[in-house]
Amino acid sequence: VLIALGIGPDGKRTILGVSAALSEAEVHWRTFLTRLQKRGLHGVQLIVSDDHAGLGAARTAVFPAVPWQRCQFHLQQNAQAFVPRLDQRAAVAAQAAPPANMMRASDCVSRRRLTHSW
Repeated sequence: VLIALGIGPDGKRTILGVSAALSEAEVHWRTFLTRLQKRGLHGVQLIVSDDHAGLGAARTAVFPAVPWQRCQFHLQQNAQAFVPRLDQRAAVAAQAAPPANMMRASDCVSRRRLTHSW
């Protein structure tokens, strides 16, 4: 299933299109993106997606001038494949702890100290 999600200036998310395709090959993504364009999609300012080759080629063909950013979730998921499981737990705990502690800091001085150390 191919899905396009748009976010407007007001921050509201909108499903722009959904397509049941046989695969994520370029031909399917290109058809999907072209149909969105023909339906009136314009003013695209940024495309965020995973780093799938088929999607990348289709995106470049249909929206050549639109900047692209790799989805941070997928980037992190792919990077985790190179980290042993035990190390992942420690890394996730270290990343999660500072923001949680900052939210609990009751005074500005404690919050600044936690922010600086993080």
